[in-house]
Amino acid sequence: MRLISLIGLFFLLLQTPLMAQNAPFNQVDEQGRKQGEWRALDEKGNLRFTGQFRDEVPYGEFRYYYKNGDLKAISVFSNNGRETFTRTFHENGFL
Repeated sequence: MRLISLIGLFFLLLQTPLMAQNAPFNQVDEQGRKQGEWRALDEKGNLRFTGQFRDEVPYGEFRYYYKNGDLKAISVFSNNGRETFTRTFHENGFL
């Protein structure tokens, strides 16, 4: 009986992260304002940036990428989107 309980617990814990990955992104509210997690792609389908918006205002960490998928910059937005601290990376990966 204990083995069955442990197996059930294992599958429950395994499903939790999988469900979080299906969370919607690139959502807008009734007024057309960006809300929640956003992922922008370029014309070829490469990831350009990831970040979060609240009422069209960026907040928290944004990550920007080169066309080859390498990290280009990390920006942290604060003060209602009016301030940002950005670290940029050369294409060779150095800060």
